[in-house]
Amino acid sequence: MVGSATQRGYVTLVDATPEAEILVERLGVLAQRLTDAGFTGVPRAARSVDAAPWLHDPDHGWVFGHLWSPAAFVAWSGDLSGYDEIGRGPSVLGEWPQPEDVVDDLCSAAAGWVANGGDEGVFTLGAFGVEVTDASALAGLLRQAARDHQTGGVVCSNSARPSGRQVVLRAGMALAQVLGEVEHWTDRVDALRHVVLRRPDLTDIAYARVSPTGLFGWEQQNQPAPLPGISSGNLTTHRHLLAQYAPDAHGLQILRGAHLEKARDLSAWTITDLGHGRHLVEATDLEPWYAHGETDGGTLERARRDFGPMILTRDVLAAHPPPWVASR
Repeated sequence: MVGSATQRGYVTLVDATPEAEILVERLGVLAQRLTDAGFTGVPRAARSVDAAPWLHDPDHGWVFGHLWSPAAFVAWSGDLSGYDEIGRGPSVLGEWPQPEDVVDDLCSAAAGWVANGGDEGVFTLGAFGVEVTDASALAGLLRQAARDHQTGGVVCSNSARPSGRQVVLRAGMALAQVLGEVEHWTDRVDALRHVVLRRPDLTDIAYARVSPTGLFGWEQQNQPAPLPGISSGNLTTHRHLLAQYAPDAHGLQILRGAHLEKARDLSAWTITDLGHGRHLVEATDLEPWYAHGETDGGTLERARRDFGPMILTRDVLAAHPPPWVASR
């Protein structure tokens, strides 16, 4: 069970089970623990739901492969040395490589950002979703999912019009997306900029990339424009390389000094020093990147030439295997 104390009491998401007896037993244990902790009242059920219905409408929401929207991808710094006996790293296992106080701060920030998307919230844990009517529950639910090494996500949509926001957090990596209608394409980019710039001191890499709408993980970055040299699945298996290499060129990104040292020519880019060895690198014109659905192909190819050896390739993957492979 994943749960969180909120302003209205305690909210929990119970694993789906086909056996009613097991569910009753689990709820009885939970009720006793809440009673012991001083809670009173009557337990109530929330509807198990997907996101807002309009999100499945091809005119407004997500239809995989048919509707694209910029998304922010962020990988935060942490201890990536922990691998299990068969070589699965923190990004695969779902463990957050950051201290607990940092995880709490990042989950709280993500909850605050997504709650601005609207008044109808859905918290997801893997394939299960539950309606959340109390926005104060979101941060706690995300934190508990992180502690349980689960993928936690939230979609908050607007009941008055087809618009909303989404975040997904796993193992110190995040994605965020503005869904549905916006007044202007720059509003979407400005919202994602806020995500990218949230904690530059902790950031290994962050960027805004045109992606399918309704994302559920970092592994979905090969559409509509494939990564130039690798599969998006390599971004989690080779997470340790993201502090030195970029998976692709983007119109808006945070890079570290180790990235910039590898670039071929960034003279046409706007670079802002953020401190802590991090830099905001932006194209001088973001319209061809984010205003028209897919990024303009010519713009992308020129940017890739500018970034040059900074971009992650299969040769780099082979030369720098994950620590558990290198130690064998």
